[in-house]
Amino acid sequence: MLRLGETARVGGTCGNSTRSRRRLGHMTMAELKTNVTKFSSEVVTVVPVISGDTPTLLASVDLGIDADRLTRLDVTGKAGETHRVLVSQPEGGEAPVVLAGIGKERTDDSLRRAAGVAARALRKDEQVVYDLAEATEAELEALLTGHLLGGYTFDRFRGTGCKDAHVSQVV
Repeated sequence: MLRLGETARVGGTCGNSTRSRRRLGHMTMAELKTNVTKFSSEVVTVVPVISGDTPTLLASVDLGIDADRLTRLDVTGKAGETHRVLVSQPEGGEAPVVLAGIGKERTDDSLRRAAGVAARALRKDEQVVYDLAEATEAELEALLTGHLLGGYTFDRFRGTGCKDAHVSQVV
């Protein structure tokens, strides 16, 4: 069980063992951290969105995105939906934020699926931070599991060789 305030490193690595030479795919490395700096230009922050008459952001801080802006961006919060936007920072500049739809209910399963969709959309990004207001340990574990599963790629027959996976941060 992952606990708040702890750091855990999970995922597959490439090595010289017989097993890694016969590996079927590439697993994303992930590091679970809490209290990481969010909303900076160096990291992409993923914020879950609940669908409904008015989509609701589940961020722990105010992003300055109201319902009117969500409507203009065509953000509905439907499961499987992602939107990449730039959010103004108080100290100046902009930070990339991905709004990931989780559907109508906040469940561990819907968060896991949304994290998987976000991980596929953000494969090339070095650092990813998940921001979820009042997250439980089970919800953090669901986000991490979804990120790992969504970041998996089947590349056995591509001949790309072993690559070091990037490390993602989950908040």
